[in-house]
Amino acid sequence: MRVVCCGLDHERCGLSELSRFHLPEDRWIPLMARVRAEGFEEAVLLSTCNRLEVYAAGEVEGGALLRALSSFFEDDLSGRAFLVEGFEAVLRLFEVACGLRSLVLGEDQILGQVKRAHAFAMDFSTSGRVLNRLFLEAISCAKEVKEGFRVCGRPLSSSAAAVSLLSSKMGGLSGRRALVIGLGEIGVLAVRELLEAGVEEVLVTNRSLSRALEVARLSDRIRPVEYSERYRVLPQVDLVISATASPHLVLRASEFPRLPGDLFVVDLAVPRDVEEEVSSLEGVHLFTLEDLRGFGLREEEREELERVRGFVRDRALSFHSWLCALEVEDLARAISSKVEGLSEMAVRHLSRRGEMSRHQLLSARRAVEAALRRAFEPALCRLRGMDGSRRGEAIALLRELFELRGVEDDAHVPSDGGP
Repeated sequence: MRVVCCGLDHERCGLSELSRFHLPEDRWIPLMARVRAEGFEEAVLLSTCNRLEVYAAGEVEGGALLRALSSFFEDDLSGRAFLVEGFEAVLRLFEVACGLRSLVLGEDQILGQVKRAHAFAMDFSTSGRVLNRLFLEAISCAKEVKEGFRVCGRPLSSSAAAVSLLSSKMGGLSGRRALVIGLGEIGVLAVRELLEAGVEEVLVTNRSLSRALEVARLSDRIRPVEYSERYRVLPQVDLVISATASPHLVLRASEFPRLPGDLFVVDLAVPRDVEEEVSSLEGVHLFTLEDLRGFGLREEEREELERVRGFVRDRALSFHSWLCALEVEDLARAISSKVEGLSEMAVRHLSRRGEMSRHQLLSARRAVEAALRRAFEPALCRLRGMDGSRRGEAIALLRELFELRGVEDDAHVPSDGGP
């Protein structure tokens, strides 16, 4: 069974464009249904702020997955989407789960998102034998990386990278005052990172004041603010981090008050929280997720990345070896089913002549089956020794030439009468 991955991520297109393809969970099932309609037996969708990727498995050429995505979004994605198959698709998921393809290298949040994507597919029965094992092994690998390598020995996130960026741009954060807008997981992480960096006071606001009051209990250096007051308090702070899940802008340039000095603003939201025109306001320095590349990792952690990549590649190769063996064994079972059908047809033909006893017919059937199996055995032996891409092409060709369907379809030869 072939593993294919197709999608869009922050490496292929800007985050503003990527936000157009961000899917809420109520649209995940329709997309996976479209993928399965192309002939794939299994499908898992990973949709986050930084990526939309579909992992699929089946006896279908990879281009079918790109067609499914283009059809679903009513947009030709051939010039923007990536498409990888076989080992490259397997390796991609392992690297994604380990944070090696994240905008902030080594960040932890992606692992939870990968788990959630797999759990969702499991709940709706779109993930089966191949993708279940692929996702579970990728998740296990990510946990080993986090526990065994320094690169993930501490919490890493876009929030941590944002604070690192601000500290670099502002010459340190000790004694500064901050405003955090949006108190979901990313926002609360930003609050914690700011406090750890020595910020004197963190103002927090959320559409729900009760949430702001709840977060304020974490420290006496946190002060809750009504969401409607967010513009009024801007002159009181040195920096702003905005990380809401709002589909609309949270800070507009036309609403900004006069500022007494420089204001550093980081927009961590997808789609954007802060209007682009804010960057043209006097004294305002605006940064987005795309500005976070390279921040968050210490020098010694960067040096560890190469060791991590080697470890992850080895784990991906181990899974791919299992998958290759599975493909050959599935083909062998399909051949066995075909052989049984052909031998049954031959015996039915002989039995009509009435010249052979039941024992002789049974012996004839065994002889025919043995001869056919011997005829296929050299091909199976060669397949086991081929590399991944050649093996996949050869298996596909054999299935087509001999009409070898999946194991679940047991290739029965239709009877033309007889006992």
